[in-house]
Formats: sequence, structure tokens, C-alpha cells
Amino acid sequence: MEERLRRYVSTGAGDVKRLVGRDGTRLRVGDFRVIFVETADVIEVRAVGDRRDVYRWVRPLMGQVQIIKTDAGEELVVLARRDYDTLAARAGEDVSEDAVTARILDESDARLAEGEDVALPEAVWEALESGQAPVRVLREFRRMSVETLAVLAGLAPADVDLVEARGEVTDAVRARLAIALKVPADLLAEH
Repeated sequence: MEERLRRYVSTGAGDVKRLVGRDGTRLRVGDFRVIFVETADVIEVRAVGDRRDVYRWVRPLMGQVQIIKTDAGEELVVLARRDYDTLAARAGEDVSEDAVTARILDESDARLAEGEDVALPEAVWEALESGQAPVRVLREFRRMSVETLAVLAGLAPADVDLVEARGEVTDAVRARLAIALKVPADLLAEH
């Protein structure tokens, strides 16, 4: 999928659908989907996965379901439009995929605004996923010195050095570092 996204970036080619009336794009690669927001110089990937799984990312499926029995004895299932769209999107129905893609982007926007998620460049994610010390990776991305991070987090520089070297940190210190680095605290856990 990464190759297809790179091809789209360089050529504009691919099975791509832009949402109407809002920012957001969906790239199809077989049964897989990449949901992203594109600006002039950045593509911000918000969700990736098999279409049956990526749409589970939206808030929990299935609200109140009603079963109605007709006079002929046939049972009909009534469910909320949101739930119908999610089920249809997982099956690959285009209009419903658009609706659920928009919901994924709305929920992602809300998490970013609330500080529950963070948009980082690919190189930073690769460094984190390769096992590099998260505090060091994020500090360097934010272009902070150890001393600056220590002041912002209310720690001694030696404490920041220790966290970066050993990765051991209490929940309280992790929370202070996360605030200073402007990332969710769980991102500072060793990968």
C-alpha cells in the first residue's frame, strides 16, 4: 500500500476518491483502504487497513436494533443509518464508504484537536516503530534541547537524559513529558 500511496503522490494515479464538500480522500488498493487528508505539501494518513477492518475504527458499531415482524411473518431489522453505512462500507458499497470515510476523518480531527492523537511525519513514525527512544525522537523532532525539554516538563536535564537512555519512566513523568512534547502520553511508551 505504501508503494501505491507513493505512486499517487508522484503521479496522481490510483483508485482514489476525494470526498465531496470536505477535505479527505480514500485510496483503494484491492480490499485495502488508505484514508488521508492532502494539502499542497503534506499527506496526512488517518487510517489504513482492510475495508472490513478499517471501518471498525469509527465509534462502536450497532446502536439500538429493532426487529419487526410483518403480517406475513417476515422479520425485518431496523437499525440506525450510521450502523447501516458502516456495515455497507465494510462490504464495499461506495456511497456508504464515503459516509464512513467522512466520519473517520471527523473523529480523527476531533482526536487531534483534543490532543488524543498527533500528526507526525513519516520519518518520525519510522524512528518510533524501529525502537528508537520515543522521548529522544520526539524531542529532536520538536527541535528541543534536553535542557529546554527539562524546563518545559519541570524536570532536571539529567532526568531527561536518563529517560532517553533507559526508557524507564513513571506515569507522572511520562505525562509531564507528553505535555511538553505535545503528544499523547502513550506515544512515549517504549515500542
